[in-house]
Amino acid sequence: MDKQNTTQELLTEARHYIDLRLQHLRYFSTEKLSYLIAAATFIVIALILGIVVICNFSHSLLLLLQNYVGTIVAHAIVGAVALLMIFLIYWQRKRWILNPLTRTLARALIDNENDNNHS
Repeated sequence: MDKQNTTQELLTEARHYIDLRLQHLRYFSTEKLSYLIAAATFIVIALILGIVVICNFSHSLLLLLQNYVGTIVAHAIVGAVALLMIFLIYWQRKRWILNPLTRTLARALIDNENDNNHS
């Protein structure tokens, strides 16, 4: 009987341990998911505002250049500047987009020493 009682206690403790680990995993996942959602929301808002700012600046530049070089040449200059910016972003995409995104995801999803100390 004593052996059966010990086995029952061991199973109860194992279930309790598994429940605690699952609860910890849920809290950890919720924290990391909220971090990623907040970062994604910030990026979307920054992109929208950035597009508005770029449109306003390009329109202002267009109006300024029209006085000096004419309408068609002003449109060509603003278009060339936009294409140059697109090329520059494409050329530096790894440094400006991929590497920071990878670091952010790694920081959010991979345990570091500080997370292990809080467990």
